[in-house]
Amino acid sequence: MPLHLRSRDRPEDIMLIYLFQLLRKALDRAEHCRRDAYLASAVDMVELERRMHANEID
Repeated sequence: MPLHLRSRDRPEDIMLIYLFQLLRKALDRAEHCRRDAYLASAVDMVELERRMHANEID
C-alpha cells in the first residue's frame, strides 16, 4: 500500500513524506535548469549534438 494511504501514519510521517517530495521536485528542477544552461552554451550545432548525446548517456 502506498505510504500516503496508510491510516496508522502519524502527522509527522506524512509531513516528512511531503517534504521529501518537495525536495525531490526542487532538485529535479535544478538539474533541468543546469542541463538547459549547459546545452544553451554550445557554440554550434555540432557541439550541441555532442552535448545532447553525452546527456543521453549519463
